[in-house]
This record gives sequence, C-alpha cells and structure tokens, in this order.
Amino acid sequence: MLHLVDFHRVVLDEAHQIKSRLTKTAKACYAINSTRRWVVTGTPIQNKLEDLFSLVHFLRAEPWSNFSFWRTFITIPFESKDKDKAMKVITSVLEPLVLRRTKTTKDENGNPIVMLPERVIEIEYLQFSEQENDIYQALFKDGKTKFNHYCRAGTVLKHYASIFQLLMR
Repeated sequence: MLHLVDFHRVVLDEAHQIKSRLTKTAKACYAINSTRRWVVTGTPIQNKLEDLFSLVHFLRAEPWSNFSFWRTFITIPFESKDKDKAMKVITSVLEPLVLRRTKTTKDENGNPIVMLPERVIEIEYLQFSEQENDIYQALFKDGKTKFNHYCRAGTVLKHYASIFQLLMR
C-alpha cells in the first residue's frame, strides 16, 4: 500500500540496512514514491564499496544510481588498484550528497550542534538462580572447550566469528 502513496519526503533512518541492493527490503525502499529522499546512517560502508551504491541508488542521484555506471567508474577502478582515481570520483559524487556531523561539530557561535547528556555508567551485579547458573556453566565450558581446540589447532584467527559468537552467548 505504501507504493500507492506519493510522499513529499522519505527519510531512511539506519539506511545501511539496505546495503545489499538485491534484498527485498532494498528493492521495497527504492520503489517508494517521493519528491525528496534522505538517508541517515553512521556507517554508509560496512563491508564493501557497493554498500554505498545502494544508498546512492535510493537517493536517485543520476547517473550514479545506475549500477553499470557505478561499476564502470567506481567499483572496477577501485578493485583494479587504481584507488586514487576511484577515491577522487567517489569524493566528487558524495560531496554534494553528504552532510557530515559529529559530536565535536560546532555551530557558527562555537557551540556544539549536538548537546549530549553526561554519560552515566551503572554496574549491577546479578545473582543467577541455580538453573540459570547451570545453563551459564554449560555454555561457558562448551565455549572454553571450542576455544582451546582452536588454540591447539592454531586456527583462532580463522574462527574469529565463531569465537565472537561463543563470547556473546
């Protein structure tokens, strides 16, 4: 139903969620009708340069929103070790599109444009129930066993994602 509405402005917050241009989510976002389009993200590139293409495509910034054009003038030169040329092109594409603000950005009077509250850190220690402790100990022992196996095999760096998953459990 959203595709039947003509919006004046669409703001895609957490826009890096459409980094893969082939996903259903990205395609649905591209299809939304609007006069103005904005993307908001703190991480426009997460894994590869083509993550950025998806945002440019959503913005309909011609001719860069054409994938063939993008690959010809940005992706291929970047992959072929002509990174300087590719970076110049990327800079020229993004300069009119990007408005970058950080915590330290000041307004014309020298005041921060973003007023953040003081950071408060609270540490709270919890007691596990006996059943929770059993589950925790089982996960801990399993994770420790797997980590030790990776260490003995000398494959810790090859399994960093698995190790991270074990830590998060």
